[in-house]
Order: sequence, then structure tokens, then C-alpha cells
Amino acid sequence: MYGVPVDIDLSFLPGKRLESADFTQFQLQLRFDERVRLSIESVYRIDKAGSVLVYDEIPAGAAEVVALLSMDVTNAYRLAEDAIRIEFGDSRALEAVDDSVQYECFQIWNGDAIIVV
Repeated sequence: MYGVPVDIDLSFLPGKRLESADFTQFQLQLRFDERVRLSIESVYRIDKAGSVLVYDEIPAGAAEVVALLSMDVTNAYRLAEDAIRIEFGDSRALEAVDDSVQYECFQIWNGDAIIVV
């Protein structure tokens, strides 16, 4: 909806461990340690060592997301004006995409601070 801000600061994500993933029909909730959370209500992508899988329905990528559980984030950054990328230690990454002009697509919480895209 808003696009990814050019100056988005995701420096709090590296070193965080993905502890749980919750799926509903229209939302994916990723919970990391230290009160960090990512909520996705849009298209998301999983990059497996260069092979990118695109999911436009939240439950469709469940197996790929579950494979990320207990992994630590190694890097996180703004990929483009419409996406962020969260990299994990095994050459896998998750990308959250802002694909709607009408609705919020994802939110990131770092404790009480929130980033809405």
C-alpha cells in the first residue's frame, strides 16, 4: 500500500531466530525471538538457493516457511520499492511484497515499534 521506505531500518533482524509461523487463510505471522514479528497479508516469495517460489495464497507456501523454523536471520534489507528480503543461514530467504495500492501488505514489529507497508 505505502511502498517500502527507502530508509527502512531492518538492522534489528539479523541474529533473530524464527520461533513460530502461524497461518490463516489471509495472513502469515512469523514470530522471532526478542519480540520481533512479521505479519504478511500479500504475496510472498521463498528463495531457495536461487530458485524463487512465489505464493499469492498464504497457506500455499506453508511447507517452505515451516522449513525456516529455528533458523537465524543473517541479513534483512529493502530489496526494492515494493519488497523486503530476510535471509537465513542456509541460502534461503523470505521476501514480503507490497502488491496492493488499496491495502496494507505487511507489518514488522520490533517490540512496540511497528513498520507498516
